[in-house]
Amino acid sequence: MKKLRIGIDATALPPNLSGAGKYIFQLILNLSKIDTENEYFIFTNSRIFFSKIKNPNFRFQEFNFTSRLKRILWEQNSLPKFTKELKLDILHSPHYTFPLKKLSCKKVVTIHDLTFFLFPTLHLKSKRIFFQKFTELATKKADKILTVSENTKKDLVRFFPKSASKTVSTSLGIGEHFKIGSKNLEFLKKNDLSENYLLCVGTIEPRKNVETLLLAYKNLLEQKKIYEKLVLVGQFGWKYEKVKSLLKEPLLTKNVKHFGFVNETDLVKFYQNAKAVIYPSIYEGFGFPPLEALACGKPVFSGNNSAIEENVRDLALLLDCGKVAEVENGIIEILQNENWKQIAEDSAERIDKDFSWQRTAEKTLEVYRSVTL
Repeated sequence: MKKLRIGIDATALPPNLSGAGKYIFQLILNLSKIDTENEYFIFTNSRIFFSKIKNPNFRFQEFNFTSRLKRILWEQNSLPKFTKELKLDILHSPHYTFPLKKLSCKKVVTIHDLTFFLFPTLHLKSKRIFFQKFTELATKKADKILTVSENTKKDLVRFFPKSASKTVSTSLGIGEHFKIGSKNLEFLKKNDLSENYLLCVGTIEPRKNVETLLLAYKNLLEQKKIYEKLVLVGQFGWKYEKVKSLLKEPLLTKNVKHFGFVNETDLVKFYQNAKAVIYPSIYEGFGFPPLEALACGKPVFSGNNSAIEENVRDLALLLDCGKVAEVENGIIEILQNENWKQIAEDSAERIDKDFSWQRTAEKTLEVYRSVTL
């Protein structure tokens, strides 16, 4: 079998690893563990992320982009030159965008979700137009398209039927550090947390639907139907003003704690010490938090939509999270029905088995090989 020269453009990797950032990082890390035959050239804006990679076949070129515009200009003008100079067989662009110029190598592109088409108002106009166009171009110019779930593949084919023959679903993984753990009183004390709290993880932006969660939670507090505190973990994204305003209301100020972005080590502890996890997202290309919570043995209430429904199936309580009343019902159900707790504890091992980053890397490597045949 021919030895391949594979380039991966990891320059879209954000400083805080969440969502697509987790995918890019874990894909490269796990490819380095399973592939000692092919040569890899990783373009990155932060070499430190990959400091643990010792595979000699992995070479890194670091760039310091001070803005998204500069990164895109490099991608369009300089990256094609690198593909030629390095004599690459494949260039994998793992976050929608890729060089539009004709390349001397094969193009593989990852599409994470189609929310730019399905829910255009949930994105900045400039971002929506930009990603809509690159998704359309991917269906025409890429040799292979990877999607992070079968649901995203279905959405892509729905909008671009001709993409079906070149699209492959490579489901993502959950880190092995997400696992059942005992209650950590020191962690609770350090973060001024009660022993019974509800947890919501995700960037605070319209698609994550935190506003609806807060309205439902506030109603339940006012009706004295629940007494658990609510913990939000996730940085502010965009259009978060209503959430910020709600958090200033006396009742929510007293009962809600917002921690912003936290590292993976602490994130595991937030899951392990929670009573239940709520993820009211309107739509997901994959959706890490529900699966991470289940891997930690915690009951989950989430939306009955998109890849969430595909991935968690019958292991979580799934309702229409677009309605405040339904979110209220879901919170009460996940807290009072002990069956969900047992289901979550029993499913932890299954999640670990079904969602493996090694398998993601193996399937991606299969695509690399197939595209050069």
